[in-house]
Amino acid sequence: MFDEDEEAKRMIDVITYIVSLTESARRFSKGLSPFDFNDLSTVEYMVNSNMPFIENKDVTYKKAHELFLMYMLDDGWKYGPENFENKTHPDLVPYVNLPEEARERIAFRAAVVCSAREFYESFKKDLEQTIIEKDLGVLGSSNIKTMLYH
Repeated sequence: MFDEDEEAKRMIDVITYIVSLTESARRFSKGLSPFDFNDLSTVEYMVNSNMPFIENKDVTYKKAHELFLMYMLDDGWKYGPENFENKTHPDLVPYVNLPEEARERIAFRAAVVCSAREFYESFKKDLEQTIIEKDLGVLGSSNIKTMLYH
């Protein structure tokens, strides 16, 4: 029922969605233009900025930024004013050169991603337990777990 690759993709999708909502609210509160989620570059930016924290919840902000730089540069992004269509962003500099506001965004994103990840893992565990309890009488717990993960 739950393929591990599909499960990993689902977790990334859910976390990125939650972070996108909070980032959109932050942008609105600062008077910045909204994200265009129909644009692949916007989606690349959101996924790339979240992945370091999704992959390792204990990653440092500096290391997360280095990974973000690597992902973005690999996807063809360059330093410049924020322009998703042209794939330019002002945060594509070493961590030590980031302004305080950019560092605060990294900390904010880390908190949201880690919270979303914990929510997702808790929800998934509750869902699995509900399925097991519902079908326990019919199949037995070891058969249910085998069915869920194969």
